[in-house]
Amino acid sequence: MTAILAIVSSDKVFLAMDTLVTNPGDGTPRSFASKMLPLPHLKSLVCGTGVHEYILQWFMTLQTTSLPGNDVRAVESLADELLGVGWRLYAAQNAHLSSTIYHFGYDNAEGRFRAFMRKSDQNFATSELGYSFVSKPPVPPRDTYELPQTFIELMSEQRAIDAELPLQLRAGIGGELQVGLLELDSISITTCHRFADYEQQRSDMVGRRPAV
Repeated sequence: MTAILAIVSSDKVFLAMDTLVTNPGDGTPRSFASKMLPLPHLKSLVCGTGVHEYILQWFMTLQTTSLPGNDVRAVESLADELLGVGWRLYAAQNAHLSSTIYHFGYDNAEGRFRAFMRKSDQNFATSELGYSFVSKPPVPPRDTYELPQTFIELMSEQRAIDAELPLQLRAGIGGELQVGLLELDSISITTCHRFADYEQQRSDMVGRRPAV
């Protein structure tokens, strides 16, 4: 589930994600959702790939827990304490699933933005991404970036690569493309592109929805 693109620098972070959520069993479209989850009071943004429900659960944990700080260090500290524990409870009944969670945010002590990645198959041990271009599924970086157009082109490449895989192995990239921008005192998220199969995916979702 999900494509992610990011450009991380010391003073800002650019992000792009699609909005398609697929069924984990067969990869069919299930819903559209905004996947970049802002935490302005923590100068951070949480997002992830894999199990959508667990990413939302982690976001709710951050929203309902008192933290000793108000930056990405506080987010990372709570993740050290709780993120792997919560996943073990979830994975007990979903052993075949996996997730990767990303924390992008400002570090008050160092006066700069930082980015971290945590994978469920590594018990959510933290890995700092540094100042770099991030992509999943992977695509080559560009020499220059004209945003949001370059993100649209790169995610179109990701979709083309993904479409060559069997349905059960696909990341499932579709819906719309949303772009996020993190700066010191602001977090913005905008929708900048709709993929050509958006209406067909919506129709498939509605057709599969159980009757009330």
